[in-house]
Formats: sequence, C-alpha cells, structure tokens
Amino acid sequence: MIMKISSNFAGLFVAIAAFASAADANAKPFHHEFGELREYHLHWLAVCPDRFVPDSTSDYERQCWASTFSGINGNFSGDFPGNRLTVGRDRQNGKIKITFVMVSEDKVDSSRRIGLTFSNGQQYHYAFENGIITNGNVVNEFTFSSYEETLKVLEQMKAGSHMLINIPLKSGDALETQFSLMGLRRAIAFTEKYAKPEN
Repeated sequence: MIMKISSNFAGLFVAIAAFASAADANAKPFHHEFGELREYHLHWLAVCPDRFVPDSTSDYERQCWASTFSGINGNFSGDFPGNRLTVGRDRQNGKIKITFVMVSEDKVDSSRRIGLTFSNGQQYHYAFENGIITNGNVVNEFTFSSYEETLKVLEQMKAGSHMLINIPLKSGDALETQFSLMGLRRAIAFTEKYAKPEN
C-alpha cells in the first residue's frame, strides 16, 4: 500500500498570504480560479469545489469544508504544507468530519494520549489508533474514529475562541499546535448552504 502525505485542498496553500489578511466584516463568496466557491470568515476559509463526485473516495471531490492554519491568529506557520485544522461536510449526506494535519503517524507515541484543550479549559484525551486514527491512508492527517465524538468536539469548537492539539512524539517531546476558532461558525454555515448538489 502506498501511504500518502496530505495534499488534499492543495489550492488552499497558494492563497496563504491572502488568507492571513482577509477581513470577515464583508465576507462574500467568490469563484476561485481553481474551480471553487470560496468565502473568508476571520481565520477560516470556507470552500466548495465546483466538481462534486458522490462516489469518489477523495474528500476533495465529495466535501465542502472550512479550514484554518496553525498559529494564534490563524496565520500559516511551520514547514510546508503546515499544520491545518478542517471541518468537512459530506455533500451527499451532510455528515461532518474533523481532520487535522500535523505530523506523520510514524512519529506519534501511541503509548500516550493525544490531547485537545479548548479555550474554556475543557480537555479531551484520545488513544492513537483507537479514538484518533489516520484519515484513510494519509499518514499525516488525523480524524476521529467515532462520529459521536466528532460532533461533541465540534460543539466545543463552535463555542470557543481557540483550541490546542497536543500530539505525543516518540522522541519524548510533544507537538502542541494552537488553532484559532474565530469565524468557524460562519464558515460552517457556508458549507451547509453550498454543499447541496443542486448548488
């Protein structure tokens, strides 16, 4: 099996500079040259591709999504393609998937738990390869194994201003990344509005 490094949503990275400085006050959808409808919401970018393939195994061809990048203000930081947090919506059935790109799975210490800390102090902890798994065969992108847990985490995300994801590493250290949640609710509303196939 060929293991992939996440390159989904590659078009997002080309627009990093614009993403970091985009204002939310007058957010309006616009059609991007990559064949996507986009809208900026503070630190989040919401996207619906023109192409929708219901039977595809690719999140890109099956979802609309909202993404932010690592850093206090949602600004890109770290090595390309950087750390990314995404809330995707399946265009066929409306189901939500939360994914985050941070580090390759071969560097994760599975004997320790992955931690999520929200701005209100709420903390969740997950075992790797049980509560949190790789997203398909993408070795540096992770998601939740339980849909119920996905929805629980999303409610915390919608209620807060930021969250920290802490991944324990085999080196003995941990990779902790902060993601802004400012603009998330409106970005999710965009995905709901435009995800329908007739749109």
